[in-house]
This record gives sequence, C-alpha cells and structure tokens, in this order.
Amino acid sequence: VFQMNGQTLTVVSNTKQYWPDWDKFAPYTQTPLTPKYSIGLPETVVVKIPASAGGTSVPLFIWNTIIPASKLTVLFSFAVPSISSINPSLLKTDGSVSLTVLGSNFGTSPTVKINGVAATISSSAQTQLIVACPIASGINSILTVNSSGQTASSAFSYAGPSITSIFPSSGNTTGGGFITLTGTDFGSDITKVSVLFDGQWTCSSPAFITPHKILKCVIPAGTALLLNVPHTWFF
Repeated sequence: VFQMNGQTLTVVSNTKQYWPDWDKFAPYTQTPLTPKYSIGLPETVVVKIPASAGGTSVPLFIWNTIIPASKLTVLFSFAVPSISSINPSLLKTDGSVSLTVLGSNFGTSPTVKINGVAATISSSAQTQLIVACPIASGINSILTVNSSGQTASSAFSYAGPSITSIFPSSGNTTGGGFITLTGTDFGSDITKVSVLFDGQWTCSSPAFITPHKILKCVIPAGTALLLNVPHTWFF
C-alpha cells in the first residue's frame, strides 16, 4: 500500500533493464521516470510513485528495453484517505464559514459529499481540503471524502442557536402579541424551529424575518413575559 504523495515502489524481477511504462500508469498518464537498478540478480527496480488520484489494484506496466514485447504488470494499491479533523468544530448555519478538512491521502482529484450531497472544494492538497459549508442545521452531519473510489467519512455539527436580544421585553398575560428574537444560527427551515416559554408554553406561528438571525412568533396566553420570567428556546 502506497501513499499518494510520492512514496518509493520497489519491484524485484530476475530480468534486467526494466523500465516503468508510465504512459500506461492508471488512472492518469504520467511522464516516464528513470528507475534505479541494483547490482546483480535478481534485478531490483526502484521507482518513485508520482502524486496520484489513488485507487486499488492500480497496474504498473514494466517492460524489457531489449525485448519491448516482454512486459511485466504489477498491481498495487494506494493507501485509503484518512480524516484526522474537521475545523471549526461547530459550523455556522448560514454557510458563511468554510470547512477545513485535515488528513492524508486525499489524492489529486478528490470529491466531497456532505450528507450525500456534493460539496464544492475551493482548495485541494494531499493533506488538506477547504470545502464550502452548505446551509443547514443540526448535529452529526456526515462528510465523506472520495479518492478514486476509496472513501473516508467523519461527522461534524452545526452550532446551536444563540439569542442576543428579545423584543418586547414584557407583555400581558393574555398573550397574542408578537415577540421578536435576534441572534445567530437559527437555521433556515422554520418547520424545524420551536420556541417554548418556561419549557411548556409554545410560542406559535414562528416565522423568519431574516433566516438564521431574526424570527418572530406569537406569545402564548398565561405567560407574563417579563425578563425575570424563565423562558427557554428550542431550535
């Protein structure tokens, strides 16, 4: 199993003068490279594996320079991609912050999916990917890196809602009026939003004024909305 960033491959044969046929190196065409040879028999051919998209059962064609028709095929596999961390640990629900995926063996042409949906990669390297964060909310979203059919997955979560202000700060016990909540990471799907007073009275008809940041709902009856009255918000 070989790393995708230029590890050495050694092929041992009993025939001298082998040459790696990089023009047929799958899955991408590579520039032919001159191997190094050992002294004596059996012959040892050492070639440096170029950066690749990865894969399993990748054929390396080697032929005798004296007898071109004599060709040796060696199958080997690249190491599977691995994810060590996803930063930041909590994502903004509005998608304003990109994901940084750290790991190894991402290959030269990786793809990324988040919860099964293709994501945009803005920067790609063997050990780091910068990925656009989709607009969403909740916990345990799954990010999957695919490198020539070899995959690695890791979970991440979106930040929970945070309230910075409530207007009005008081109301009568009959309810019925609107209250406006301002904050961050409310999400954009109003069907997933609920607001409770004291953990038991539901603030009805929630609606976004600005997705992710400002929403309003109808104050339930029986809750004298004062700053010293316990209230809890669930999103």
